[in-house]
Amino acid sequence: MRMHFLIAQKTYRINLQYRYTQLINAFGSAIIGFILVCVWRAGSTPYGGVGKYSTANLISWIAFAQVLFNIVHPATGLNIQKSVRTGNISLEFLRPINYFTYVMSRELGRQLYALVFKSIPIFLIYWALFSFKIQSFSQILLLIFTIVLGVYISMCINYLVGISALFTTDIRWANTLSFSLLCVASGSMIPVDLLPGVVGKILSRSPWACFMNPACSVFVGLYNNNILVIPLVWSFILTLTCLGLTNLGKQKVEVQGG
Repeated sequence: MRMHFLIAQKTYRINLQYRYTQLINAFGSAIIGFILVCVWRAGSTPYGGVGKYSTANLISWIAFAQVLFNIVHPATGLNIQKSVRTGNISLEFLRPINYFTYVMSRELGRQLYALVFKSIPIFLIYWALFSFKIQSFSQILLLIFTIVLGVYISMCINYLVGISALFTTDIRWANTLSFSLLCVASGSMIPVDLLPGVVGKILSRSPWACFMNPACSVFVGLYNNNILVIPLVWSFILTLTCLGLTNLGKQKVEVQGG
């Protein structure tokens, strides 16, 4: 556990040299979120809202989703494909630590950095503009838990994108598919339960829907008691899948001679 902490800490410190650039990016991201808020406000105000969501709910949802977007959209493939391309992954497999937990610890440091220098500044800006309200302490705890699950699931998905570089010559197709589903099914631009028809029902149960949708639901106070069921199930399934593909990839590297 101490080794994992040190890996995360090292990654966080390495990224500190870019903190001022990140703050500028955060300002740009805040502007994009503000534009989306204005679009939803203009579209929903004449009707008093959309579905079960009032205009105020939608404004809070879209603004908070923009805050979360910066921590549920990690580096493409967690940069695993770069290690595969250079051959360094054969050395990383030799480390006295599980490769999956090593990469996740490394990415955790990067995500904590994004939280401090992108998400929190954006949240403070939006808090001043939109007057966010949290109802209770228990809601705050549930919100934190749903955010942690969403970030973990997003990291697992991107890990699978990256580790697929061991089995294919190009991961861009997997990354494009994942990013498209992130934009459509994660709740970043629209609550997932507003998506129509069978597609909406399928996407609402996909792992991408766990990225932001549960956290945003808790944030606006529109959630039910089983909101954690799907994220917990996907966390378990994706963890096993990542570990399984890691073992297969390791065997593939060993058989091919590194």
